[in-house]
Amino acid sequence: MSKYHVMKTLLAAICTLVVFASLGTSMVSAGRDRETIVFWYGASQDERAAYQQMIRDFEKANPDIRVNAMLVPQGYIERKLTLSVAGGVPPDVVRFYAHLGGELMSRGGLEPLDDLVKRDGFDLSDFYPVGIVQNSYEGKLYGIPWIMSPNALFYNKKLFREAGLNPEKPPRTWAELERAAMKLTKRDSNGRLTRVGFADFLYNPNNFALYLWQSGENCWSRMERPRPSTARKAAVFWRG
Repeated sequence: MSKYHVMKTLLAAICTLVVFASLGTSMVSAGRDRETIVFWYGASQDERAAYQQMIRDFEKANPDIRVNAMLVPQGYIERKLTLSVAGGVPPDVVRFYAHLGGELMSRGGLEPLDDLVKRDGFDLSDFYPVGIVQNSYEGKLYGIPWIMSPNALFYNKKLFREAGLNPEKPPRTWAELERAAMKLTKRDSNGRLTRVGFADFLYNPNNFALYLWQSGENCWSRMERPRPSTARKAAVFWRG
């Protein structure tokens, strides 16, 4: 079985995100009757169990392939990926946050999937179009969407009431969000935080785009570059 077919089959089976362009320095090892695919992923304990079951199912259906799965915490995967690509020893398949894909796609760090999708009749209509666009660069597809995560502001009505805020009127502007966060934040007698009024989960770089869009700018279009002053304002608010 060719390396391309191995990678494509794995993608179709467990719906991971990207395949790395590592033809010359591949981590796929061919044994006498079995090939090994190196797969990196980040997951919670419950998700890890699901991954392991999917891998067992895949290996059972494909006895000539062994999946060498490595759990990599999401907080470290960006640095680990960058170093592995630079060193010429990337994994064959990896799941990571989509914001990493743009740089890797533009620098030739990922393997285009278009020929494999066409050859195997992989149905991209199963995915939301925006997920396909997000994983494409200059007309080529480099990744398969894993999870589409909608963004929303969650707030605790009970804590709003305790802080003297109207629980039926959540923040609608940056200024309102900042004021609410300050009222909701608590510290002990030593000045140490006991409750954070607002938390931007993981400081995900994708969230910067959300604040930029709220400013009326677009960070993804080459024809509509954001104004530096607006981008700076969004970045300052995002990072707090």
